[in-house]
Amino acid sequence: MTVANQQAKYVTKKLNKTIKGKDHSEPFVFHNMGSLAYLGDWQAVYDRTKTEHVQTKEAGRLAWLLWRSAYFTRTLSYRNK
Repeated sequence: MTVANQQAKYVTKKLNKTIKGKDHSEPFVFHNMGSLAYLGDWQAVYDRTKTEHVQTKEAGRLAWLLWRSAYFTRTLSYRNK
């Protein structure tokens, strides 16, 4: 999830709480979930070396499978249909 997506969810929750008069939210904190990049020809790069918990790095077809599953998870939702 990108920084912009996390910020949008944060602002949405903050505005809803402000309207209800219950705004006691904490400041925005970005949670790094890693990076995925498609390179072409069934190849990709997956990097979680800068994340808080699991620190892994993959390349090749395994990274491509991770990228493809993340891509389909985002595009094939009920909200996007």
